[in-house]
Amino acid sequence: MRGFSIGTVYAPKAATAQEARGAYVPHCPCMNTLTVEQQQRIIALLQQGRSLREVERITGHRRETISLYGRLAGILPRTSGTSAAQNLAA
Repeated sequence: MRGFSIGTVYAPKAATAQEARGAYVPHCPCMNTLTVEQQQRIIALLQQGRSLREVERITGHRRETISLYGRLAGILPRTSGTSAAQNLAA
């Protein structure tokens, strides 16, 4: 995809400090991550205006995962930490 960068690419833990420079290393090496192609497909679908449920159906990935990559790319708003019930009470 041209002109798009997630900014943080999840990569497996590097063997040396030089390999780790510039790459995000998950705090848990057992964590499953998506390939760059899968990340780009999710981002492309979100940029087309698809809903989380549509992207979930198309890609087979969970909405929580899709939401994470959407927020990292700046497409979806970051959560403020308040729940819907708190917003209604205000």
